[in-house]
Amino acid sequence: MTPLEFAVDRPNLAVVLARLGSELADWAACSRHIENAVLPRLTGGGGADVQQFDALTQHLEQMSGFLLRLSAAADDGAGLTTDDIGRLAATISLSRLADRLTGREPASEGTKPGEVELW
Repeated sequence: MTPLEFAVDRPNLAVVLARLGSELADWAACSRHIENAVLPRLTGGGGADVQQFDALTQHLEQMSGFLLRLSAAADDGAGLTTDDIGRLAATISLSRLADRLTGREPASEGTKPGEVELW
């Protein structure tokens, strides 16, 4: 197998992370567009729904940025330490998300539908 075949067949971690980050960034942009276009037109007591939609968009944006930073750090092939992951997650403004991504909080403790995560 040539290196090119290997790269096509089994992309390295940095490439996969970059692809995931780009996908999340696209969905975050879509979510933000819908939020900006649709939610102001809604009437009635939709305050909690607006907060949930905004939380969804913020989580997509934050996870996208984290994956793209992780991809850039993994691209050098040197490996990442727990401290490296912590530094990359430090820019995440949603603290519970940062805690889940770095393992300081179990994934099962994430935000549930109907809950609002304050930062």
